[in-house]
Amino acid sequence: MQNLKSTAAIALAAFLIGCAAKPQQTIWADRVGKTTYKDVLGELGPPDRTWPISGGGFVAEWVTRRPTRSAFGTGPAAQPSPVTAPATDRFGPRERVLRLSFDQDGKLIEGRETTR
Repeated sequence: MQNLKSTAAIALAAFLIGCAAKPQQTIWADRVGKTTYKDVLGELGPPDRTWPISGGGFVAEWVTRRPTRSAFGTGPAAQPSPVTAPATDRFGPRERVLRLSFDQDGKLIEGRETTR
């Protein structure tokens, strides 16, 4: 019985830590006007993509989750199937990206998470 209680306590703690560690979309809204590109680089590292926007600002994008593929049916001889279909398939897994917009001075003006 003691072992069951210990296992349940550990599982609950892991669940709560996982929930607390999950990035919240609203966190970026709270940081608008306060956070700089340099601050974000320190937290997330270099972005996967950047592009300019009108007014001299720019958008930076970080891939926060990449699609995973099955270990079955992969390799050069494998034919696409529902399990191994390319990530671009509309029913397949998608990338989750964090897209942050900065003004010409490098201050955060908008942040959101999306999928593509």
